[in-house]
Amino acid sequence: MAPCKLWVLDAGTYAAVRRAAAAAAASRRRALVGAAPLLSVLTPDARGVVADALERVEFADGGCVFNEGDAGDAMYFVDEGAIALTRPTPLGDGTGGAVAPSTIRLATVAAGGHFGERALAVAEPRAATAAAVGYAVLYRLPAAAFNTLLGPLPLVWAAEAMRRCPVLAPLSPDQLAGAAAAATRVQLPPSTPAFRAGDPGDAFYVIDEGTATVTAADGRVLAELGRGAVFGEAALLDAAPRSATVTASSPLSLLRLAKADFEARLGSLATLRTVWRAEALRRVALLAPLSAAERGTLAAALLPRVAPPGTAVVTEGEPGHDFFLVEAGELSVEASDGAPLGAVRAGGFFGELALLRNAPRATTVRAVTECSLLALPRPAFEALLGPARALLASAAGGYACRGAPRLADLRPLAHLGAGAYGRVTLVAAGEARFALKTLSKPALAAAGLVAHVSRERAAGAECDSPFIVRLVAAYQERARVHLLQEAVPGGELFALLSARGGPLPEAEARFYAACAVTGIDHLHSRDLAWRDLKPENLLIAADGYLKLADFGFARRLPPGDRADTLCGTPEYLAPELVQQAGHTKAVDWWALGVLIFEMVAGRPPFSGDDRMAMFRDIVACRYAWPAGPSKAARDLVRQLLRVAPAARLGAGRGGAGEVRAHPWFAGFDWDGLTARTLPAPFVPPAGEWGSGGDPPPTDDDDEAARERYVSTGAFADF
Repeated sequence: MAPCKLWVLDAGTYAAVRRAAAAAAASRRRALVGAAPLLSVLTPDARGVVADALERVEFADGGCVFNEGDAGDAMYFVDEGAIALTRPTPLGDGTGGAVAPSTIRLATVAAGGHFGERALAVAEPRAATAAAVGYAVLYRLPAAAFNTLLGPLPLVWAAEAMRRCPVLAPLSPDQLAGAAAAATRVQLPPSTPAFRAGDPGDAFYVIDEGTATVTAADGRVLAELGRGAVFGEAALLDAAPRSATVTASSPLSLLRLAKADFEARLGSLATLRTVWRAEALRRVALLAPLSAAERGTLAAALLPRVAPPGTAVVTEGEPGHDFFLVEAGELSVEASDGAPLGAVRAGGFFGELALLRNAPRATTVRAVTECSLLALPRPAFEALLGPARALLASAAGGYACRGAPRLADLRPLAHLGAGAYGRVTLVAAGEARFALKTLSKPALAAAGLVAHVSRERAAGAECDSPFIVRLVAAYQERARVHLLQEAVPGGELFALLSARGGPLPEAEARFYAACAVTGIDHLHSRDLAWRDLKPENLLIAADGYLKLADFGFARRLPPGDRADTLCGTPEYLAPELVQQAGHTKAVDWWALGVLIFEMVAGRPPFSGDDRMAMFRDIVACRYAWPAGPSKAARDLVRQLLRVAPAARLGAGRGGAGEVRAHPWFAGFDWDGLTARTLPAPFVPPAGEWGSGGDPPPTDDDDEAARERYVSTGAFADF
């Protein structure tokens, strides 16, 4: 054997390099997509979906990307190198004969550029030949993939432009797509008016190409409008005469949406807005006991308000009089020192406890962008729903952290569980019962889990869904931190599955999956990725409904953002987590697919003692079904377990609505689930609290460790 020299790269360094490379590549793809004017109207989330769908292709010098006359089926982004776009020009020999054609270069597309974008809008042959100048790396966006993920580009473009219009912002993605499909294209030469002041208001317009000038009746120029701008939107609500004149400043291509066409396809915009508002109220946990008719009554009473950027809508310490829904824009939730605690975006809400009592505001909520809000004053609420007030007050018992019991007032009742870093105790404050999670600061600091428990606290404080374990309060002492949560008596779904020893009937699995979908939807509406869905983290409440628990891995991922941390339970990891290639909230929909498979098949799709073999199966999405599960269940799992995150059901523009609309859930009573009137498959016997027969714990903390440990600020904001 000959002497040899080896270079060794440890696993940690390799993983870090891989993560950095994947993050850089993902960032580069998003930048390439963002630089394309044709896609600029897309939301950050939609641009992220497009970036994830890109296919990397390489070409040697002179390599042909496509030839003139080829079918236009993809758009290209240049990551490295350059691409020459050429066209042959036949030459005559002066006698009518032909000679070999010459080639003219139309353009050179350098790194960071793009070409072939018309393929996303129209299926026409290529007008030029594209070839690599030197070695080139491209990202290919197939038109078919774009259409599958977002829909035809002209309709997507129009729908996204409409979404930015305040009067249309509350519409769902499907409704916006319907509105875009109802629009007709209008071409106007320069100096031609789209309408004049005093004309009937009968249509709404989106500028597709060109510019327009808005002038008042006295000739004053009010605004210059460019591509993507909307005007005339008031016509969709009423037929009042136009208050200004809009004239083409250049050749102008418009999408015109007539009020009559809009209403024929979608109905009255005023009615749609009321329905949206009622649906938004349905997601407010405090209002869940109300009937659909009662929520509709409240929706009709909401008052529109506009908050300019920087405006404090509510201020910490002031009396709470109004409840707010956010129709458009973004607001920041701030602590006493101005530190951001979270964000509230379109579809979100805040201040709901003001409907029940005149308690001081716990935080300040400030507009980050111009916001369209809907306010419901407490007096109006009481006048409309006085009889329901007592019902809501009862349902709201312990709903918020405000007014939580003092740590010293908690009385231990029973031991519920223990782990490496602390324990969980059933405690009482008066007649109310809670679960108190007690964790050791020295143990958390030594294990590097300070951020983990801080994320759990932050996520718990932000969420207010009956499908999520509610955080009541957080405390800290010299050597310990405590999380006081609602007590969930039925134990883990994992224990129920283990006790069954086999698959659940699909009707039962459907109920539990629906609970998980609703909880995940709530997390995602707050831009939180859970990243730890598994049966052990789904707890069975006293009424048999599931509640999501344990948010130590929860991570805020706003639209377009990614994370690269490897976390979660191996059997439930999505391929991008295994590969540490950067991930989005789509990992939660993969985990839902694993959960549904496990419930209806009696085992997870990916398992085994050989972890590397299991990870290879996950990356390849290789699994086998047993006999028994229905065709619809198999199809739902297939659509959730897609390797490409952007292609997963739930990860598209429809979000959780895509999952709810799957045939496996056909006929399922989602309203009954939300109102918690749907009978649960299993209701835990009254009085059972996990290991509630165990004696209450004693304070067995290591006194020496407690004396040694001094918080240096890691838990300062806990």
